[in-house]
Amino acid sequence: MIILGLSLEAYVINLIIGIPVFFILRWTFRKWIKKEKIRKIVNWISTIIATPIIYIGLNTFGFLYLILIRQSGILIKKRDMNCPMISLKAIF
Repeated sequence: MIILGLSLEAYVINLIIGIPVFFILRWTFRKWIKKEKIRKIVNWISTIIATPIIYIGLNTFGFLYLILIRQSGILIKKRDMNCPMISLKAIF
């Protein structure tokens, strides 16, 4: 099921990420913002903005990690053949 271009799993993962982010931001803002009404508004807005950014960051680092592991295996094979260059055919 796709809602607004994202699958249901993406919303569940964002919710899982958002819960600790909410409590961490609430704890942080409690020290700096004294008025409770303003603190609640800032906390919710910050959580709504920070959660997708963290989600995108985790996905990006995950894909980069997988790409680098794949390339490092190819680099080891290429070094054994005494070839300093990597061709795109070897990567894909």
